[in-house]
Amino acid sequence: MEFRHIIIFLSIFAAGISRRTLENSKHEESCVSQCAEINVLPLPTGSRLSYRYSTSTSTFLPGRAEERSGISLEGTVVVEVLARCHRVLKLQDVQIKTTSGSKDRLHKENGSLREALEQHPLWFCYHNGKILKIFPQRSEPIWALNIKRGILSALQTYLVATTNGSVEEVDVLGKCPTRYQQKGPLLLKTKDLNLCSHRFSGFTSLRSVALPNAPPDQQLISSKLECVQKFEEGILAESQCIESHLTTSPGRKGSGVKTQTRMAMKLFRTEAEITAHERVDTKDIYESSLLYEREKTARWPGKQDEVAVVSKILQKLCMNPRADSELLPSHFPPCPTLLPP
Repeated sequence: MEFRHIIIFLSIFAAGISRRTLENSKHEESCVSQCAEINVLPLPTGSRLSYRYSTSTSTFLPGRAEERSGISLEGTVVVEVLARCHRVLKLQDVQIKTTSGSKDRLHKENGSLREALEQHPLWFCYHNGKILKIFPQRSEPIWALNIKRGILSALQTYLVATTNGSVEEVDVLGKCPTRYQQKGPLLLKTKDLNLCSHRFSGFTSLRSVALPNAPPDQQLISSKLECVQKFEEGILAESQCIESHLTTSPGRKGSGVKTQTRMAMKLFRTEAEITAHERVDTKDIYESSLLYEREKTARWPGKQDEVAVVSKILQKLCMNPRADSELLPSHFPPCPTLLPP
């Protein structure tokens, strides 16, 4: 259970000696068919970009950040250009650490987690800063694929924009209204995650829907994403993002539990004319998107009664939305355990 919870947090995310090519050209043709427009400063086929990548997720009470707990992932992200719009993502040197207070330690399952993340490359269509499609392998674990979806989401940008504006963007966080603003050499990207659709909230089992016309202090969960991107010669050289989730009680503005994910990616090496090839069987490859994919899990036995009870209580609370938050706990029976048997 601990492993699954850890992986969900890293859903906010190996450089091969040779360049892999697909035996079947259908995947490449699928990318090319969506690249009818002229690419903005396309990289030549055979180019390789290497980034230092890090992401960390922590949970804490505002004003008591020193008592935070969380997990982090570090490694090298490699992107190779296979064709005009066809690229492949690889991970290497992955390390996963846990954090408690001010202490970091290597995760006890770091070896097996690193092996799973580095084993499978991920092919994708890239056009004018957008990730149009991904082509994972069926043998890759869903949790590992979701981490790579998060990494590709950090690479996504809005290259065709010459002025400030809002667009609808699809990434691991969902289908979201996204605002881009040019600030000198930097490009700022912001999202109000409460406005996203097709979104799976991985940091909590709570499902939050923004109330229409309700002020921010009356929302149960407030979520946002803020990114800063820097380009050099048309190539994304650096990207930093902060994803924040604040869970509050009604009428208690600014108080509650905060979960924050920080991501940093910086280009440190660019190579050209990577010509070696390695053939890959495409029978194991399928088409997908950047949207977070929820893993299928078995239902907890004996939990149907608890779900029915909670459902009835929530219906009563919805009938009286002005109920005093101090009285809300009285509606719920004592819970003997928080974990399944």
